[in-house]
Amino acid sequence: MQLKDLRFEPDELTRGLDLYCVGGAVRDCLLELPIKDKDWVVVGSTPEDMFSRGFKPVGADFPVFIHPNTGEEYALARTERKTSKGYHGFDFFTGDVTLTEDLKRRDFTINAMAVDSRGLVYDPYGGLTDIRDRTFRHISESFSEDPVRILRLGRFLSRFPDFSVHFDTLELCRAMVKDGEVDSLVSERVWKELSRSLVEKAPSRFFTLLHEVGAFEKLFPNMRLVQKGDELDIGARLGFDLIHQYLVFSSYFNDFQSQNFAVPREFREYANTLPKIIEKLRYFKIDAVSILNIITASDGIRKPEKLLVILEVAHHLNKYSYYDYPRVAFLEHWNELAEQVKKIDLGDLSGLSPIEIKSKAESIRIEIIKDYIDGQKP
Repeated sequence: MQLKDLRFEPDELTRGLDLYCVGGAVRDCLLELPIKDKDWVVVGSTPEDMFSRGFKPVGADFPVFIHPNTGEEYALARTERKTSKGYHGFDFFTGDVTLTEDLKRRDFTINAMAVDSRGLVYDPYGGLTDIRDRTFRHISESFSEDPVRILRLGRFLSRFPDFSVHFDTLELCRAMVKDGEVDSLVSERVWKELSRSLVEKAPSRFFTLLHEVGAFEKLFPNMRLVQKGDELDIGARLGFDLIHQYLVFSSYFNDFQSQNFAVPREFREYANTLPKIIEKLRYFKIDAVSILNIITASDGIRKPEKLLVILEVAHHLNKYSYYDYPRVAFLEHWNELAEQVKKIDLGDLSGLSPIEIKSKAESIRIEIIKDYIDGQKP
């Protein structure tokens, strides 16, 4: 996509508005990357005008509107003022706000460029230079008013592996941590940025930044990083999805406490199961009892997909880290095994106690697995 493609095409809702394409779309276009969404800034309008044109307001707190036909966001040019600690403590002002003033409130120079109706770049803060130099640089001291920007910086570093952080921006982040700004971050927001970083090109850079500025210990208390993060970056290159990457991340810690931040319940369950499976794989032998132990320990009879995810991550860690257990020779057969041991006929259970029923089911499953193993032999 070229810059001229970022020009707005007037329709009955936007005709007469002073519109600019801003932010990530401009940045990604200049970096020759795919553009997911276009965001627009409207200069010189009012909420009443936008509403009367048919735009749908996003919420009561922000002067942002959705185009009913395209779904794109149109935000009134605005400034903001810090009123309390954290990322919620802001008041917003519209009115006679210029494009330059609106762009100044943004986080980094490369995100503070706009494209006008002629397809020309408006760059009041040096974003073009920083794109050329592959540098993340904050625009003003107001950067320090929003602690989420530290997390966003880490996420951008994960997305753009060839970028670095300007020295002054690093120092400002350190000062923010020292001043207690990150203490006000809620766990849901930490998870939002963490989860997005885990599936970027170089997730380890997110954590490296947090360590560099002193935020990691604040955000993940009682956790000790025990590895470098190479497995995360390799997992990204292998195309691991979020749950795979989260499990790799969880394996970095002794005494992992996933409840310290707002992780989905399913992810917590997987993370709690992974070390148990890794321990069993240390002494794994290809026999029916060992296989059934792994299937049951991972709840693979009820959830075969959980078994496969955990085994994939365990083998990934085996290949790229210090874990020393034999590789399972037939990983591709685990799903079929789990399905077979799930569908068993217990026969007549009359007169049997719960313990006897469990023992009978286990014996049948062991025989099924033995038959399966024998069937795989040449």
